[in-house]
Order: sequence, then C-alpha cells, then structure tokens
Amino acid sequence: MFVLAIGVDTYARADWQLRYAAKDARAFAEELKVVGSARIEGRPLFADIDVKTLTDAEVTERNIAAEFARLA
Repeated sequence: MFVLAIGVDTYARADWQLRYAAKDARAFAEELKVVGSARIEGRPLFADIDVKTLTDAEVTERNIAAEFARLA
C-alpha cells in the first residue's frame, strides 16, 4: 500500500489559514498504517506499507513530484 498524505495549515494568504489539516494528514497516515497491517486470517492485509506525510512548508510542487516519482 502506498500513501501520500498532505496537509497544509499555513498559507501565504492570511485568510487561507487552517487549523487541523496538517494534524489530520498525520493522523490519517498513521491510521492507514494500522489498518494496512491488520491481520486477516493470520496475514497482514498489505505485505508492504509505504506512507509518506508532507505538511506545511514541506508541501511544494517539487516535493510532491519527488514523492510520486519515488512511489512509481
């Protein structure tokens, strides 16, 4: 399972600020790790789980493209 979770709270425009997007992205990624590793009939749901989370300043066009390239 491949997951790229992205959450941005801090934007350049003052009226675009959010409070929970970054926190939600991190929580979502962690929960997918838990669900993906859950055992069904003794075996994990996914053999490999690759989760990457980008938040706030990490969320750039370059970083997103790099993560998609890495996942490909």
